[in-house]
Amino acid sequence: MELDDEPHQMTDLLESKNLSDQSDKECESQFSVKVHRSLRTRITEWYSGWRFTLALASFASVIVLAFNLGFVIWAAVHHTVERSRGTLHEGNCEKVQHMGTGLHFAINILSTSLLGASNYCMQCLSAPTRKDIDRAHGKGRWLDIGVPSVRNLRLVSRKRAVLWLLLVLSSLPLHLVYNSTIFAITSANSYWVFTAPEGFAKQDVQNSTSGNEETANDALNRLRAEAQNGTLQRLDISQCVNAYATDFQTTYGSLILVTNDTDQFQSVAQQTTFLPEENLRTSASDPYQWICSAQATAKEHTCSQLLSDVKDQVSKNS
Repeated sequence: MELDDEPHQMTDLLESKNLSDQSDKECESQFSVKVHRSLRTRITEWYSGWRFTLALASFASVIVLAFNLGFVIWAAVHHTVERSRGTLHEGNCEKVQHMGTGLHFAINILSTSLLGASNYCMQCLSAPTRKDIDRAHGKGRWLDIGVPSVRNLRLVSRKRAVLWLLLVLSSLPLHLVYNSTIFAITSANSYWVFTAPEGFAKQDVQNSTSGNEETANDALNRLRAEAQNGTLQRLDISQCVNAYATDFQTTYGSLILVTNDTDQFQSVAQQTTFLPEENLRTSASDPYQWICSAQATAKEHTCSQLLSDVKDQVSKNS
């Protein structure tokens, strides 16, 4: 009997070990499933929660900061800075205008991204936690939940309130300051107006009745030289009126009006650059008065008021 009991005991031990191993495997499997589900849940919650959006806002702010620093360093290295200002491009007015539009479009995209990131951070800072709500309810007070709230700042931590205030102060002037960092400057030309007969390029400038003004003679000599070498641009009457009937002359300079009413050069007018602050000056308040001086003098109007009549007369005579 004793010999028969030993095999039974060994069998029981083997079965017990197998059951134990199976139980351990089941426990390990259940543990791994729970860990996997817990990790996946945390990742899902993080991507769908406020922390992920806050991380995106922080990333956008870093990108804007990097772009700003890179642009400032590039501008300082490649362009001369004088009196805290530098020139990015100097050239054709139309090209400068297009560049300014493109740069301001990029600036507004960056500033809007930064403003949106700042606004979301402000909402997170003013949102109450469970502890804030319990503390407020304990004092018999209520809080705003799910909406941007300024009154919550009295009941959240001082650190969050200070951060919220700093974001407000930095966000208010953002668009104003950011857009003013790049601006276009248009240069306007002063010019002389002369009259001359046909074939004036062959005439002697000494026949001019422009007086002894050195600047007028210099301008006239330059125009004659350009007429002689064929570089002087020719405009018909309509083109001339449209080109010069503007407050700020940015395209053309001094000009010669070819007429049969004179046999020598004459200085008709010197048109200075239009300055609004000097509106008491006739030449400044009526910047292209020479185009319709006779009509303006007779009717006591500025040329801008009579310009449509002048254009109609030009069309009839063409």
